[in-house]
Amino acid sequence: MNLPSSDNKRIAKYYAKLGHYLEKIGDASVTHKQTFDGEHFVSYVLDFHYGNGRYHGEVRTADTWDRKNGWQVPLYRLFKRKRGIKRRIIKALQAQLNADKAVKKRLEHCIDEEKFYLSDDGLHVFTADNHDFMLPYETLHNLVTPLSTLQTTPCD
Repeated sequence: MNLPSSDNKRIAKYYAKLGHYLEKIGDASVTHKQTFDGEHFVSYVLDFHYGNGRYHGEVRTADTWDRKNGWQVPLYRLFKRKRGIKRRIIKALQAQLNADKAVKKRLEHCIDEEKFYLSDDGLHVFTADNHDFMLPYETLHNLVTPLSTLQTTPCD
């Protein structure tokens, strides 16, 4: 299995369990890419491929981890105000894309708050159908807490 490795025992244990589970289901493979390697956080994008023949599929997901304690970081922790995050992300995307009404409506129903990752350029969010949208940190400067100042405490 091609899964991320980590110096943090909790993160390493998570991916070891995931690898063991994937081996049990058979024809599955994983590829990953480390997208952010900061002092406090690390992010990965993972592509799962499973099945063969008639029944097969692909799932893309992302994980962002707190390096210090090995907890996964929820999206709300990156924002100064915790309420209305999805709405603020959608507004920023709509402005960035200069989208028409149909695209705006689609974005409202498709953003998946659980699937995000960090990169050197910005915050990436996925839609339910795995489209990847990047919001530059400059665009979000008044919404996102600077990554270097986020507290490294366990998430609820």
